[in-house]
Amino acid sequence: MTTPKEVFTYRRVSTDEQAQNFSLPTQRSACLRYAEDNSWVVRREFMDDGWSGENVDRPALEEMRYLLKDCDIHAVIIYDVDRLSRRLIDLLTLDEEFRRRGVELIFAQYPTDPSPEGFLFLQMRGAFAEYERHKIAERFHRGKIGRALAGVPGWGILPYGYQYVSDGRWKARWEIDPLQASVVRDMFHWLVEDGLSVRSITKKLNSKGIKPKRGKGWGKTSVHRVLTYQGYTGTAYWNKTMKIEPKTHKVPRPSRKRSKAVPRDRSEWIPIQVPEILPGELFSRAQARLDANRNASAPSKSRDYLLTGHVYCICGSRMSGSASHDRRFYRCVRKDPVLIQPCTSGLLNAEKAEVIVWNRIMEVLQEPEKVIPELDRHHSRRQDARNRKSFELDVKRTVWGDIDRKRRQWENAYEADAIDLVDFKEKVSSLRQQEKDIGEDIADLERRINIEETKDGDILSLKAALSR
Repeated sequence: MTTPKEVFTYRRVSTDEQAQNFSLPTQRSACLRYAEDNSWVVRREFMDDGWSGENVDRPALEEMRYLLKDCDIHAVIIYDVDRLSRRLIDLLTLDEEFRRRGVELIFAQYPTDPSPEGFLFLQMRGAFAEYERHKIAERFHRGKIGRALAGVPGWGILPYGYQYVSDGRWKARWEIDPLQASVVRDMFHWLVEDGLSVRSITKKLNSKGIKPKRGKGWGKTSVHRVLTYQGYTGTAYWNKTMKIEPKTHKVPRPSRKRSKAVPRDRSEWIPIQVPEILPGELFSRAQARLDANRNASAPSKSRDYLLTGHVYCICGSRMSGSASHDRRFYRCVRKDPVLIQPCTSGLLNAEKAEVIVWNRIMEVLQEPEKVIPELDRHHSRRQDARNRKSFELDVKRTVWGDIDRKRRQWENAYEADAIDLVDFKEKVSSLRQQEKDIGEDIADLERRINIEETKDGDILSLKAALSR
């Protein structure tokens, strides 16, 4: 009797798509039905719930790719191309990676065969998915610009002091919330007339039992946001920032996109008239006061806190460095009387804590028979991680080479008058953009691998020192 082939299934949905026809149960049933129709056994199902398809840094996808290295899996079944990735470069990279593992990539909605025609169809589907992503973003941005130019305030986080009133898509407006507006005026007067700091204003609001729009109480950040919001003078601005891809990426989170907001040129800002809460003169005086307070509170000298980021309070919060009377301490970040429920723990003497930790480190280093096995395990884990990155780098270089070869073929065809200028420009422009995108990915991977190698070198150096 023939042993049935084993497969993985993968499904994904982002927050923006959960209300559309990409529900996880729909994807799951389609993938399982495809496996059943082919008499395959689903060994494991992988799911990324609430993760964007614009990058491949997703926990379930990462785990599946890692397991494929050692598993005898026939195929990975996915509902559709855009569930795997909405970037053509990432799609081609993953396809090449799966091929090298001997794993077939199958899409339940539009099955393809491993022939050149099937690979061409896969590229077309990937290009359409990326095109759709750009068109959705373009329509969304164009719609918001249209609303802003029509004088309609945007949706999103409503500033404190206003309430949102809608009589239809193009008739929405902000109206003043009398109670909140009174609080806003008080906050500005406390700052300008009474000379209170942001911290003192925060404490005063919470002691009076005044609630923000969201949350149990005020924080210094939310108070500062109110005191710097220019819209209170009667003119709010939209289109002040734009999204770009950062040079470095933080740890991925659900639906986190590979972008960050940067300011636009002021000429691109779109003014929208809203009800005035404050006179412009009072707002200007408040900004001058904030600048003066900021300059006055600048630290005169820096202090080193060796355990920063490594010390936690008994309440579970981090502890940060804090100086008092020329003495260094670690204090809980929630030990702040302006909070509704501040931490009541005491201060930790920084000098004593650092001495205790350092002495303990020295004691441990005197027992290399205990330390070296831990270093070996840590080195092994880092080695596995670096091997995965190296494999991914090799795959991306292969894909980049294929794209470069295609671009040169189109250039040769144009030089031989086999294609016209319009087709040549369109195709070569697309290929050059793909080369640029994957080239940036390659550079980022090389940087991350170099960092891993440096850290591995530190581990090996420590091991060598302990082995003497």
